Amino acid sequence: MIYFKKIVTWVSKNRPVLEKIITIGVLFLSLSFLILVLSKGWYEVVPYLKQINFLLLLAGLCSTFVALLLGGLMWWLVQKGVGLGLGLYESIAIQFTSDISKYIPGYAWQYMSKAYLVNRRNKAPARQIGIAIVSEFILLTLGGAGFAGLLGWIYKLDLPIKWQIPHWLWLVITGSCLLVILLWIIWVPRLLVGQRISYDGKTLWLAMIVGLIGWLIFSLAVWLIARSLFPLRWDGFPQVGFALALSGIIGIVVIFVPNGIGVREATMTLLLQGLLPLPIGVVVSILVRLSVILGELVCFMLVFRKVKQMQAYWQLEP
Repeated sequence: MIYFKKIVTWVSKNRPVLEKIITIGVLFLSLSFLILVLSKGWYEVVPYLKQINFLLLLAGLCSTFVALLLGGLMWWLVQKGVGLGLGLYESIAIQFTSDISKYIPGYAWQYMSKAYLVNRRNKAPARQIGIAIVSEFILLTLGGAGFAGLLGWIYKLDLPIKWQIPHWLWLVITGSCLLVILLWIIWVPRLLVGQRISYDGKTLWLAMIVGLIGWLIFSLAVWLIARSLFPLRWDGFPQVGFALALSGIIGIVVIFVPNGIGVREATMTLLLQGLLPLPIGVVVSILVRLSVILGELVCFMLVFRKVKQMQAYWQLEP
């Protein structure tokens, strides 16, 4: 017990250094894997790059853009459900502005910047803002996990791993995610006791549905991007959706790596085995990352005027 306390004390004192070591280590391993696979299999990639279908690639980019817009709509519904009362355009502007900040090294800048922007605009209690952000996180991650489990159950997904996943387990995963979401939505009003707000649980359920549609559209985007390089069939869509959802969730949860860079790509590449050759999987994962960055920049430019108006409003405040 004494040794355990000493270890805990040492870890707490050296936490900043340990976080940097873990971050650098995870990034190094992920990027090394991607570079190694791509360098060894580049000869396999070149022929496909020469015959890339730019029309399908453009369709994938457009689908990514739609998925990002649905993410903004989801945030608007979430904040509306917990009574923050921001307008649609205003919510989307805050969403896309905070999206840019997630590439900053450090912990959860995306959520911190979102909390800051909402507080400056709404002056809502910190607890209310925090519950809105946690609600979005839960609906997005567990909704994505439920989406992946549903794909596995419906299509009896056979993943490229050493042990076989029982068919019933996919249904358990989906049901567990929905149960946790249900419990959270039921619990939220208790967390808001004493706050003079209008809570609407139905709006949170609608936000989850919008999030699921977003995962579906984003999966379509990844499939189109992969199809622009490699002759995929529609029966590969479930594995693409699963790979996207799981790698996306890991990228969100691994908050010490800026936007899961490297980790998300490595995970997606491994999960696409059997459907795509490893080197092609690396290229697809990189193209997906680039499409997201491009989409987020375009979305930010679209709401830039609204952000400037919000900044001008703050400067007029006493």
